[in-house]
Amino acid sequence: MKRALTIGMIATVAALATALVVSAIAVANAQAATFTATDTADLSDTHPGDGVCNSSAGTCTLRAAIEESNALGGTNTVQLLPGGAYDVNTWANPVVCEGTYPWILCNCEGSVAYPGLDITSHVNITVAGSRTGGPTFAPGNPRTSEPTPATIAITARPSFNDPFSLDCYTTWSTFRIEAAANVTFNDLIIRGGCACFDHFGGAIKNAGALTLTNTTLASNTASSGGGAIYSTGTTLISRSSIGGGNNAPLGGGS
Repeated sequence: MKRALTIGMIATVAALATALVVSAIAVANAQAATFTATDTADLSDTHPGDGVCNSSAGTCTLRAAIEESNALGGTNTVQLLPGGAYDVNTWANPVVCEGTYPWILCNCEGSVAYPGLDITSHVNITVAGSRTGGPTFAPGNPRTSEPTPATIAITARPSFNDPFSLDCYTTWSTFRIEAAANVTFNDLIIRGGCACFDHFGGAIKNAGALTLTNTTLASNTASSGGGAIYSTGTTLISRSSIGGGNNAPLGGGS
């Protein structure tokens, strides 16, 4: 009886120890992580989920940081360099847009996976040195104390010089926020997005919870509506600018 009891106790202790280890790993994975994208190129992470933002060039990029955040879960922060100019390449294949305003069709050669920046986790994308939640306007705390915004822009692309004013050589929204995600953009400039296959949301297509603080969306285009933002989720905009060339046949700025 003693032997059977001892074996049973050992099995119970082993099971508890295993559960504690699994729980500890889950807690560690859920802890907030901060990734600083020091490389402005558009390169993927080599091993998403290992907790290290590391592209094929051995650097941390915006895309690699977002991929790590998605894989880790929890609520994470991606920091960009003040004044940095980050490239995003969303035109994997050539796009041809043609038609008569407001009906414009976009066709792409072949089919590709979404090449933009897909966000599935909770993440704050901001500039290194920004105060949490953006600046407050109070005596002794001027806006000029904030770092220079970082710019996220679509890789330079040729122009079709279309008579329909839809220069759409990209295929997708720059950012796609999934339903389960909660995303904050702070101290950023997002420009040059062109949603052709997505049709809506040249800069941001949001199905989750989006907050814009001290952020400018400019010169973004969509083939249908929401040149800057198309949102089926929740959107909170604070001290931000949406305008400056955003356009779409069925609704430009947002």
